[in-house]
Amino acid sequence: MNRRVPEGVIAIFKGYSEADFLSMIIKHISHTDTTNRKGFTLVEIMIVCGIVGLLAAIAIPHFLRHRAFANKNSCIENLRQIAAAKSVWAQEKNKGNAHIPAEADLFGATNYIREKPSCPGGGADYMVTIGTVGEAPKCSLAAEGHVLTQ
Repeated sequence: MNRRVPEGVIAIFKGYSEADFLSMIIKHISHTDTTNRKGFTLVEIMIVCGIVGLLAAIAIPHFLRHRAFANKNSCIENLRQIAAAKSVWAQEKNKGNAHIPAEADLFGATNYIREKPSCPGGGADYMVTIGTVGEAPKCSLAAEGHVLTQ
């Protein structure tokens, strides 16, 4: 196997001994050593961004689902407090199940609930759907599970 070296390569290294040629290669390798580098490469930064994006894609839907679940449960507790306040109001005022309490009857500093609650999920005012003493109060987001079960 007889390989022929191109003329240009011979011209570049003409006049150098084998030892000189090896020392030039060693100097070149030592200059490209990566132990003295500072900072991150673009590939490393992109890998970290990809991992963070993947974690966010997994975590955000769970966070939103749990927030909606908490809003629903908080609304149901508000409805439970309103139902209890209606019941106590009716007993104290000798009202029947067909009576509807006014807002001033239930909410206020000296009444059954100090501050008027609102649906944390963004539902309408509870007084619109408060109902009579005999029926449970309702939320406008009943289709999403904001329902008081007795």
